[in-house]
Amino acid sequence: MHETGIVRDLLARAEAEEPNRRIEAIRLRVGALSGFTAESLGSAVDRMARHRWGYAPRVSIEMAGDLEMSDDGPGALGVVLVSLTVRD
Repeated sequence: MHETGIVRDLLARAEAEEPNRRIEAIRLRVGALSGFTAESLGSAVDRMARHRWGYAPRVSIEMAGDLEMSDDGPGALGVVLVSLTVRD
């Protein structure tokens, strides 16, 4: 399952962006050629967040339809952390 490394990095980034806060929701954008499905990625976030934090945040995943690289997009192969919703 190649989601493991990506999700581990995304969760670490979420923690770094919002230290000492409960992450209620995570929004991701996934590249068209990443090889991920929304279901597999969402399941991996749920499982790994429960293991790491003891709970799972809500996850919304946008599947990019284009193959272009852009400044605010994942590119065709990537996954981008778009936003976090947190609680103190």
